[in-house]
Amino acid sequence: LAPGSYAIGVTDTNLCTLPAVDLFQLVNDNGFDVQSLPIQQEICEGGTASLFPQLTIPAGANPVLNWFFDASATQPITSSSNPAADGHIYEISASGELTVSNLQQGSYTYYLKISGTNICEQITEATVTVIPPIEATATPSPVTCFGDSNGSIQVSAPTGGNGTYEFSLDGSTWQPASLFEGLIAGSYTVYVRDNSGLDGCLLAIPDIIIDTPSAPIEENQGVELPVSCGLDNGAVRDVLVTGGWGNYTFEWRKDDPTTGSVLSQGTITGIEDLAQGTYFLIITDDLGCVAVFDYTLGVASDPVYELVDPIDACFGSPIQINPIHIAPDPSLPPSAATEIRWYKGPGQTELISNGPDAADPSVIYTIDDTDWLNPALKIENLPVGTHDFYFYVVCTGQEIKIDIVVFDTPAVVFESDPVSCFGESDGKIRLVSGTNTEYTYSINGATAISQAELEALTFAAGNYSIQVNTPAGCPQVVDVEVEGPSGPLEIQLVSQLDPSCNLDNGQILLRLLGGNPDYVLTMNGSPVTGFDLSQDGTEILFENLAGGTYQFEISDQKACAPASASITLAPLEVPEFDAQGDEICAFDP
Repeated sequence: LAPGSYAIGVTDTNLCTLPAVDLFQLVNDNGFDVQSLPIQQEICEGGTASLFPQLTIPAGANPVLNWFFDASATQPITSSSNPAADGHIYEISASGELTVSNLQQGSYTYYLKISGTNICEQITEATVTVIPPIEATATPSPVTCFGDSNGSIQVSAPTGGNGTYEFSLDGSTWQPASLFEGLIAGSYTVYVRDNSGLDGCLLAIPDIIIDTPSAPIEENQGVELPVSCGLDNGAVRDVLVTGGWGNYTFEWRKDDPTTGSVLSQGTITGIEDLAQGTYFLIITDDLGCVAVFDYTLGVASDPVYELVDPIDACFGSPIQINPIHIAPDPSLPPSAATEIRWYKGPGQTELISNGPDAADPSVIYTIDDTDWLNPALKIENLPVGTHDFYFYVVCTGQEIKIDIVVFDTPAVVFESDPVSCFGESDGKIRLVSGTNTEYTYSINGATAISQAELEALTFAAGNYSIQVNTPAGCPQVVDVEVEGPSGPLEIQLVSQLDPSCNLDNGQILLRLLGGNPDYVLTMNGSPVTGFDLSQDGTEILFENLAGGTYQFEISDQKACAPASASITLAPLEVPEFDAQGDEICAFDP
């Protein structure tokens, strides 16, 4: 209703009318007129639109702000951090600002309703224009050599935004050029933006890797072999190139890595047939990183070997000859490598090779010259006797004679003399046959002695282990027994029977022990005869003896200390019987 006076008339069914004139008077109230400017924003896809009401609010007014999808304000926008049905996220702040994210390229319109007490209600339109996002690719280039700072990143084909771009590696320092150079290896994030300053018009490309080899090009194990024997036989061997980008190419030069003459021989693992001098191995990897390694070849000292002491060996045992290399003075270069040879005759005659001997196939040779510093000749089944071999050094012409004496295992025969008396140490051991003046003898593991020293010794009764040694060893072990009495001379009383009934019926049983039978036995100073006295432990029975004391003494064949015994036989009393009457007990016979 417009401002003014209004009357109301009421008419009933009978058409009775009751007018009410000037019943209402409507007076115009200006209220609060809140001024609102249209809202417009442009962003890049992926950005967030921030629609902030731009209001001019009169004093005393307290407007209520609500957002809607439609101009009729029938579809309210609800604030939530979760996507709405259209996939967009709408959030409304306490001040009425509407932020919208997840917007795709296109144009969007929203409506702000302004209302409140004494406020003239109105609708303000808010428009969001979403332009294409910035897109681009970033291509890294690795550093050339390990530790270099020549990596690069090229940003290509940027699109979206307003078309005028800037580039950065840290998001704060920007450049118009799309190429970043002079970079060390590592992980980078590339940023691309336009010059609009619009929200979302910034692209971050993470994890751009400038690669690097895991290690520099290295070579640490090459072996320099100096020239020797007046020949161009120096070498560099066992070269192992590692690191860098691999897929190497190589070049060998002499004297200078740039201007020196290029050598036609050689591989990436070494080079042979070199004269004295300095050599360079130039390595180029797959990305063009170059590394230079130098090797200096001097002149080796002549190899010198020491005379080998004569070798004593046992028949059947392998024999190994090891000439002794003499190291040069530390102030001189190391010894030269050389070929070595073995001969049976002097003046390089009868060359020895691996396998059976030409004259005696039972003799087998095994040559180990893989290490010229420690050459070895192994000989099997060399016969008993004296043999000569010759070691020849090709580089210097040095010839060394080696004498070998092969011994058979000894077969010495021993015999022994027993000790004279129990407890004495006058037994002897003698060598009967199979002796040799070079043999030595060890008794029960003691220090070895000569034959004369052994035969000069005296021994107690017992068993002895004698080891016969040749100069090469070849031991023969013989057990020799030095016999002796089982004990000192002894007369042992086994039993006695005293005489009885006034008869000479006493008995004495003796056992004779120890010493050296045959025995001599006396009883009361008179020799005892009629018994076998040739055995240790023999028993003698004396019968028909009267009562009394008997003195016995025993001696042996070697005059050992005699033994004696005194035995007394006491006659038994004769029993007396007394018979009285003729009575007997009942039932007695």
